[in-house]
Amino acid sequence: MRSIDGIVCVAIGQDPGYPEQHILFGENMGSGTGIYQAFESNGFTPFQNMRRASRGGRQLLQRPYFRAARLAHLSLRIIDVPEEVDCLQAPFVVVKSHPDDPAHLLIGAYVEGRPGMACDPGAFLRDNGLVPIPTLERAEYIASEVYRHGSFAHYASFRLQYLR
Repeated sequence: MRSIDGIVCVAIGQDPGYPEQHILFGENMGSGTGIYQAFESNGFTPFQNMRRASRGGRQLLQRPYFRAARLAHLSLRIIDVPEEVDCLQAPFVVVKSHPDDPAHLLIGAYVEGRPGMACDPGAFLRDNGLVPIPTLERAEYIASEVYRHGSFAHYASFRLQYLR
């Protein structure tokens, strides 16, 4: 099991005519110029400390896409094999990965009125307002559909607590 605990920045952005997105950011691991990088593409690396997270949030707000940024404590427990599922506690997310893509996408619950995924029963966490999956049964179903469409899927427990 992989455990990730730390401070992330939740940046809220919206293109005209599209629903807003809540994008998680952590430490830059070598991409771009800021001290931030999307959490789903930086290997799930949170910021090193609160000061760097605050600075990352200020940098994100300089980009015209983002209208707000909040700091949060994130706890993510990802299991490698289904037999470890008893180690997890609700709520859940599904971690979607593909051998041809280094990003690991977080999938949560489908939320009415928000974008879903084309043929999977969940929604990308950034698109659904960071709403996790409430039950293991639903997470198992979403993971089975992700896998059926050619990607790898892992279960994870997900907790996000806003700090300010």
